[in-house]
This record gives sequence, structure tokens and C-alpha cells, in this order.
Amino acid sequence: MTQALAWAGFAAGLLLAFRCWPPAVAAAVGLVAGWLLLPAGPFPEGSAQERFAYWITGAAVPSPMWLTKAAGVPVLVLMAAVAMDRDSWRGVLRWRFLTVASHASGPRWLLADAWVLAWCLWPLVGLWTFWPRSGLEADPPPWWSCAYLTAVWGVPWLLGRVYFAQLSDRRLLAQVLVWSVLACLPFALAEGIGGVSLHSLVYELHPFREDGLDRTVGHRPVGFFEHGNQYGIWVSLCAVLAPLLVLTRRNDDRLGWVVVGVVIAVALAAQSAGGLLLGGACWALLALRHWLRWRAMVAWVGAAAALVGAVYLSGALPIHHWVRNTEAGRQALQAARAVGLGSFAWRVSQDQKVLPLVKARPVAGHQRWDWWREKETRPWGLGMLTAGQFGLTGAALWVGLLLWPVVRIFRYAPYTDPRLPRTLDTLLAMVVVAAVLDGMVNSFFFYPAILIAGALAAHSAAIGRPTTAP
Repeated sequence: MTQALAWAGFAAGLLLAFRCWPPAVAAAVGLVAGWLLLPAGPFPEGSAQERFAYWITGAAVPSPMWLTKAAGVPVLVLMAAVAMDRDSWRGVLRWRFLTVASHASGPRWLLADAWVLAWCLWPLVGLWTFWPRSGLEADPPPWWSCAYLTAVWGVPWLLGRVYFAQLSDRRLLAQVLVWSVLACLPFALAEGIGGVSLHSLVYELHPFREDGLDRTVGHRPVGFFEHGNQYGIWVSLCAVLAPLLVLTRRNDDRLGWVVVGVVIAVALAAQSAGGLLLGGACWALLALRHWLRWRAMVAWVGAAAALVGAVYLSGALPIHHWVRNTEAGRQALQAARAVGLGSFAWRVSQDQKVLPLVKARPVAGHQRWDWWREKETRPWGLGMLTAGQFGLTGAALWVGLLLWPVVRIFRYAPYTDPRLPRTLDTLLAMVVVAAVLDGMVNSFFFYPAILIAGALAAHSAAIGRPTTAP
């Protein structure tokens, strides 16, 4: 009953927000508030009583958790937007990227959106193309998987296209994400210090309320997120944006720096080593702005990622054997644990266990959410989960839809002076890359990255000639 009331209150609040606020404000606040505060469940029956409910894969891909806020929040925001902001959505029907227009940016818009369309339709295409005589049943059904992926990935992308194409609107989106970390402050205090599970008190017992709970100091909160990992990456990547929002103001903003300090403190208190490393890397790259050649960096990093990914998926490197049966491997594992990356080694080991199943159906996947069941474990990263469920093609599609706009931003727009407002696009692009990297080892995804990618796609389509970094 409590969950139903929360959803009903959220829907009513959306209509009020679109009536009282500018559409971009209502869309940003509605999406972030829904992802932040609505229940992560309902979880599969009996999951909360288990010590470790490893079979809960996360809401970024279809599973038996069909009613998730990852899908419901964007759909409700879209419905409220269409109902209350009809002028913007009339224009969508005439948008240039829906047809091959004579405008120079038309084909670029088409290519950016093709990634999203292909990912949302891939369950049907993959089943019909590669499974015609397999005799196996998909679970969930392909039509449902398409609808679910459209809700989780396609709708936020579209909302980003419509409402955050302008620089001022992307700055607004960044501000809302930064303020969302302040909204997590009650989680940090109640759960990080007191050890109280707010989700269990307000909605239902959270299956992951104790998984990864203990930190070096205190506890890592879960809040109303799917997992503590998702909380950690959320506050870490949102905190990345906080300093820039103050640096780009023309006047001295002491209150703003206080907010930045609180936001960074919340991120540090989460003690999520991966999220903090990714956030620090974003600002390290920005600090090296005068020495970096962005186009060359994108090319080299892309080539290295492709090579490492191919070797990793091939199983050519016996990582699990090396770590467990050699002195050098054991020392490397101990070093990783010493710096807070012990869980990373564990996640790699889970990937290695299910890798033969991925290699058995590499193109279209098993078309089942529990394709890993026979191994009695599952991969912890979204990359390997999608590779097993929808094949390497599916994994490449969701990565491509996020990174294609980023590549174009880095190719044409090295706005790298922190005093310039357009630097925000570069930092937003870095946040998307960080979310993708986190998705390789974490299935509880940072959903604002989809919204940001859609916004950057709208911007990158309009970029003209290359510019020189100041």
C-alpha cells in the first residue's frame, strides 16, 4: 500500500510541477526525484529473507522485476510532459532527426538516435534473426523486453533531447544532480552513522540492506536505491559537477562553495572506491587540459578499450587461475583489497565463471534474464549481463548509444577552461564515460547518464567546425 501511495503521489506531483514550473525544470526535478525517492522494489518474493539475493540483476535490463522505477519514472514524466507541455511535443513530430532533411545536421541526428532505436528493438531482431530454429523460449518475451528497454533507455534519451539541448538547460540539469546529493544527506546520516535501513522502514525490506554495508568508517547507505553500489556511484559522479557550477559564476559565491564542500563530503563518506576513483579521474583530465590532445586521446583510449575487452572476453588470460594459484596474483589481490578494490577482484572472478556461457551464444545471446543460472552465480557488471542476455551486439549497442555523443563532444568541443560555461559539456561527457566504465563491473546503473547522453546528442548534432582550446 505504501508503495502504491508513493507512486500515486509522484504522478500527481509531476502534473503540478509541469503546471507551475518551466518544462525543463519539471522534467529534471521529476526524473531525479523519482529515481532518488521511489521504492526500488517490489522485489521477488522471498528475496529480502535471503542473506545474499544474487539473482536480482538490477533494473537496467529486463528481469522478473517488471515494475521498477527505472522504467516507471521516465514513462510517467513523459506522460506528464506530453499532457502539460503540448507545444514542445508538437514540434517532436516535425523534428529533423526523424527524417533525412536537407539541413546539414540531419544525418548526424539520425546516426545518434539509431543507436537507441537499435538497442530498444534488439530483443526482437536478435530473436528473429538468430533463433528461428532454436526451439528455446525467451524470458521475458521479446516484445516485453523491447518495451522495457524503451522505457528505461529510450524515454530518458528522448527527454534529454527535448528539454536539455541548450547549454542553459544542461547547466540546470547539472544543478539538479548536484542538489540531489544534498537530498541524500538524510540517507548518509541515518544509514551511514545510525545503520538504519530507510527503505525497509518506509517501503519493504531491502534485499541488499547489508551487502557491502560495512565501510572503513561507519556504513555505506542504500537509501531508496537498488543497491549501495548505485548510491556510491550516484553521489560520486554528481559531486564531480559541483565545483564547476561555482567556478562558472561571475561573482564570488561563498555559499556555493559551502554547498560544494557538503556535496563532496557526502561522496567521500560513501567510501565507494570505484566511484571516487572515477570522479577523481574526471577532474584530473580537466586539470591536464593544456597538455591533452582530445582527439588523439579518444582514439587511443577507444583502441585500448577494444583490445582489452576482446582479450578479456576471449578468456585468453587465465585471470582467476593467476590470482588464486600464483604468489604474484595473491599479492595483487591483497593490494587491491588494501586500497578498497577487493570487490573489483571478486567481480572479475564472477565474470570468468560465466564467460563460457557468453561465448556459446556471442551474437544474440541466450535471450533469457537468468542465462547464468546453471553456474549458481551471476556476473556483477551490466556489460557481461547484457552480453549473456542479448549477446555482444546488445552490449555494444547500449555502450554505443552513450558514447557516440561523447566522442563527438571530445572531437569538436575541447571547452576545457573551468571559467568558461561550455566546459560543462566536457565534464558531462566525462561523467557519461565514467558511468559506462562503472557499468562494466556494476549492474546497478547510473540512470542520469542516459539523460545526459541524449542532451549531448542534441548539442553535438549542432556543433560546427572544430575549435581550439583556450
